Amino acid sequence: MFIVLWIIVGCGAGFLTGKLVKATGCGAVTDTLTGIAGAMIGGFIMRGFGFSAAGGSLSAILVAVLSAMLLTFVVRMFLARKNAEA
Repeated sequence: MFIVLWIIVGCGAGFLTGKLVKATGCGAVTDTLTGIAGAMIGGFIMRGFGFSAAGGSLSAILVAVLSAMLLTFVVRMFLARKNAEA
């Protein structure tokens, strides 16, 4: 159940991240998938530190959005470097 809730929160986080991080090169699908991955990573890190946020709580959404934004930044930086080499 933990994973399903983070996937749902990650979809919203990916959408919100796409709106907050205004760079070109990634579309809605990539933002959503990055949001899901970021939320999953953030959720596992949260659980590793002993925090138990429910999938829909404000802290879970904050962690999901922040980790999705960080992951989006890393992905876009990697894509920009890859495109610059080509």
